[in-house]
Amino acid sequence: MKLYFLLLPLILSAGVAAQQKPLHNEDILKMVQAGLGADPILTMISTVTCEFDTSPDALIRLKQGGVPDNVITAMVSKARQPVTPAGGPAAGIAGPAPTTGVNDTRLVEVGVYYIQSKGGELIFMEPEVVTWKSGGVLKTVATAGITKGHVNGVVKGPSSRYSLKGDEQMFIYCPEGVSGAEYQLLRLWEKENRREFRALTGGIIHASGGADENAIAFQPVRVSPRIYKLQLPTLTAGEYGLLPPGAVSSSNAASVGKIYSFTVGK
Repeated sequence: MKLYFLLLPLILSAGVAAQQKPLHNEDILKMVQAGLGADPILTMISTVTCEFDTSPDALIRLKQGGVPDNVITAMVSKARQPVTPAGGPAAGIAGPAPTTGVNDTRLVEVGVYYIQSKGGELIFMEPEVVTWKSGGVLKTVATAGITKGHVNGVVKGPSSRYSLKGDEQMFIYCPEGVSGAEYQLLRLWEKENRREFRALTGGIIHASGGADENAIAFQPVRVSPRIYKLQLPTLTAGEYGLLPPGAVSSSNAASVGKIYSFTVGK
């Protein structure tokens, strides 16, 4: 017992050191594969620093690795929370982050941002879910059974929640190993209660069958590791979106497609 009390400070300090190490996707997979239940994993996610990759491909790997849906949801929610260590600047960015010229506003999580024309505030864009239809029947990627050809991406609702002038400056904070050039800037077809666009199952815009009407050329500029600046080209009134790479990967992919949509001139 005496030896235990002598070692207790060392045990506690080791625990603190372990907590200081950010939790990553691989750590979640290891815990699930070791048979750890969802409850202790959820508790850990809520109490420690996390640096999760929540890109479509990463979420697919988590699902295929047996991670429960409620744990994946908690990871996505945690990844959207800015993390500010005590006495230090905003974390979550490898290397210096580009400032927007408004106080100390910075990019703090993976995703897409734009600078408001009035006031210059940096706005984080919440992504919208994309489902896919082929052969006239709306299906998710998980059940589409598509192995080649193109599919129509469908976004619910007639318009985006974000209204832009069309000449704003945007920033893309990419997941690890992804380039801003892999994103696609798309013009969305407007329907009564939805918006649509066409893409290949590999996530690449097709140059035939009307898909070329969707793609808009743009040139992102790398300003920091994993961070790209995008000056929107002159856009006419309508619905648009930035599609991340891997949104459509294969017939075996889970239904985790997303798009960062915005409205111009409305």
